Amino acid sequence: MDDPAFQAPASHAETFHRGAGAYQRGIAAFTRVTAEQLLAPVPIRSGDVLVDLGTGPGPVVAAALARGASSIGVDRAHGMLLQARDHVLGSRWVRASGTELPFAVASADVIAAAYAYGCIAPGGRISAELLRVLRPGGYLAFTNWIPGECMNVQILARSVESFGDPGVPAPTAYPPWLFPDEKAYVSVVCSRGLAAGRVEKRSLIWSMSSPYELFDSLLEINPRLQGHSHSHLANIREATADQVRTYAQGEHFAVPMGIMFGWARRTDGE
Repeated sequence: MDDPAFQAPASHAETFHRGAGAYQRGIAAFTRVTAEQLLAPVPIRSGDVLVDLGTGPGPVVAAALARGASSIGVDRAHGMLLQARDHVLGSRWVRASGTELPFAVASADVIAAAYAYGCIAPGGRISAELLRVLRPGGYLAFTNWIPGECMNVQILARSVESFGDPGVPAPTAYPPWLFPDEKAYVSVVCSRGLAAGRVEKRSLIWSMSSPYELFDSLLEINPRLQGHSHSHLANIREATADQVRTYAQGEHFAVPMGIMFGWARRTDGE
């Protein structure tokens, strides 16, 4: 008989709380690469205040600190903030929702979000809370997954389809606005209150040191994996590793990831 099934966590924040350690050991390495590219076009000066929404274990905060910014990481998942405190020194960490920020009006010079697009444009519209906190002339910078062009998504989906428990209900579909087309991204960065908005699609590489890194770092946070028994998960893990091995380059595995970047500047008006 199969081992007892994993139970779905109570909330999105609880999911990321449970998976914080594995996330830090795995996919956070890819996010650190993203963070450097995300901040490169932003004119950060020493002492500028950067607020990082959905900070996770803090890779964007670390990149901002290296450029002299005074950084604040915001996340709803307590486990992620614990990882951030352990791995990134010299920052402030705040447990809060990205759409309910405990900061004063015009108190941030930069607001960033790596893979936390729901904080930037909840429901597909630029967040009023973001515009409240970002000072006139300040900068917005974000990234978001392009699921159809991220091979980690495709690999995991194929493995679950082939080796998952067919009796486990499929996870609730993400709302269309969360992963929109390029035209929708352009609309967001050109919203009222923003200027000089631009978006750019890039193909990046998640360089993995182990073929199991993909599965292990996503086990607790990916809704596709919740509810499967231990034996089904073991089979999914092996199938995922077999696919990752096809991307071997020397001692590492170079998995292609399609990512959307967005930048804009806060105007003086509303």
